[in-house]
Amino acid sequence: MSALGRTGVELRRAARGARASWGLRATLACAALAAAAIVPPATGLLGNLGQLAGHLYLAVAAVGLGFAVGVAGVPSLAQGAFVGIGAFASVLARLHLGLPLAPAAVLGALAAGAAGLLAGVATVRLRPALIAVATWLLSWLALLALQAFPSVFGGSEGLAVAPALSAAGHYALALVLLALAALAFVTLTRAPVGMRIAAARDRPAAAAAAGVPVARLRVRACGLAALLAGLAGALNVDVTGVADPAAYGPDLSLELLVAVLIGGAASALGGPAGIALLALVAAAGRSAAGFSDQLAACFQTMIAALVVLLLLPEDPRGLLPALERHLLRVTRRDGAAPPPSRDGAAPLPPREGAAPLRARGLAKRYGDTVVLAGLDLDVEPGHVHALVGLNGSGKTTALRALADTLRLDGGRVELGGADITAAPVARRVELGIVRALQATAVFGELSALENVVVGVATRARHSGMARSIAATPRQRAEALALRATAREALVAVGLGPRADQPADELSATEQRLLMIAIVLGTDPRVVLLDEPSSGVGAAELPRLADAVLGLRDRGVGVLVVEHNLRFVATVADRVTVLDAGRAIAVGAPAEIARDPAVRTAYLGRFTLSGEVSSPR
Repeated sequence: MSALGRTGVELRRAARGARASWGLRATLACAALAAAAIVPPATGLLGNLGQLAGHLYLAVAAVGLGFAVGVAGVPSLAQGAFVGIGAFASVLARLHLGLPLAPAAVLGALAAGAAGLLAGVATVRLRPALIAVATWLLSWLALLALQAFPSVFGGSEGLAVAPALSAAGHYALALVLLALAALAFVTLTRAPVGMRIAAARDRPAAAAAAGVPVARLRVRACGLAALLAGLAGALNVDVTGVADPAAYGPDLSLELLVAVLIGGAASALGGPAGIALLALVAAAGRSAAGFSDQLAACFQTMIAALVVLLLLPEDPRGLLPALERHLLRVTRRDGAAPPPSRDGAAPLPPREGAAPLRARGLAKRYGDTVVLAGLDLDVEPGHVHALVGLNGSGKTTALRALADTLRLDGGRVELGGADITAAPVARRVELGIVRALQATAVFGELSALENVVVGVATRARHSGMARSIAATPRQRAEALALRATAREALVAVGLGPRADQPADELSATEQRLLMIAIVLGTDPRVVLLDEPSSGVGAAELPRLADAVLGLRDRGVGVLVVEHNLRFVATVADRVTVLDAGRAIAVGAPAEIARDPAVRTAYLGRFTLSGEVSSPR
């Protein structure tokens, strides 16, 4: 088939995918875009097109901030600084290099994107409150830097530049860019990489355990947010005709963040809706009360603060998501559920290259307290090895050491004979060692199927951020394959009918099963389960046991840390009993039950036919 023929085939596939995913949200967005394209130029009711273009460029920057705040969970207060970097880089390129507007705007966007990546590297590992403080300081530093070098940046007068486009041209361009930015937002959030970023936002530890490179994805989201901000600044400065340092201070960063929070950080058009609301508030203040521009800005800030204080505690998702949910309730007949996903289920491929996990001489101390004292463990492919013992015996510490979430004082870990003692968590997940956390840790805002896609996407090769935004043919084909594999993993643990259910609406047992499905989706060699029966009722234990045995039957080695010895007796092929960080018995469940050392350690009440009561 010729290149032209292949292009036609891919375009038809993309069109079918767009029709399949079309809904009320897309209809409303297209109607709003059509109205914005027709009404202001034809009527002039909303003011001159230059001012409207400026608001639209700010809306593009707000969509960019949504990538950081809503998708990645990075509360950035430096977006205004990135707008300024894009504006000044563009103006300097036009004045000193003689570049036309388009390449100068690209250069400004790249400069801001690079600054956003650096800021992300420096801040994303901090707690959210510290990220906000750090980026707020960065916004002040950017303003001070622009003001400190008047010979370069023009000082208080700024840098003047002759407009290259008319107001009408900028309005049309800004509207197109806003539509493309919103489309990129939607495309990314629906792609596997968007689900992984959302998982990293909701539960970083659980996402990392499933193989998600949390810090790397958050840094890239920050870079993308800054890139859009820089592009918006580079084009908006051509509308105003001057790059003024005072226009890109912390106030602009705060305005953009407030707009995103009010409109809805996780919505593609939440930021633009917030910008429109703030602009209407400012216009109302000027017209109704005769405010000056300065007083109107103060009035705008006061109203925005009131909206944040009054609205967000009741509905932290923002105005636009609340409106969407209301419209969906109105248009959905009799509260019917949305139609189920039509992804086909493909057989989950067997794990090739099964390998035993060996641990030798694991040692860990906290001060004078010995937690692990030369522990040896073997987890064979296609076997379940249980690690049991009283509280404080070192079970979870051993599991964390095998997953590399804590550093050992001594010992060696091998997979298939290869030394992986120094391998970090992400590398161990790539090699097939995957851990499910002790606490129930699912990604509540994602569906059950999307939760498993987070794990399945570990094997993705064509689903990076750039390809996902561009929706390349390989990316779309891979996304469909990943969803099909994720559905099969859900079927394997008995959650197939719950695929489209939000994860936070599943029962405790179903959430535990979902965690196993996420692990299964990573294509593991060895699975580390930390008390999987915790919070599961006795009636549901057989269902959970079947899921664990299903892992074993696929040739996966399973290490289970458990208190529930009835569950251990059901699933384990081999048991290691720990006492004060030492293995006091290793063998089959029946052998362990008869071991005198074990009975002594448990005060004579150890049994693998029921629960162990707490010792006196």
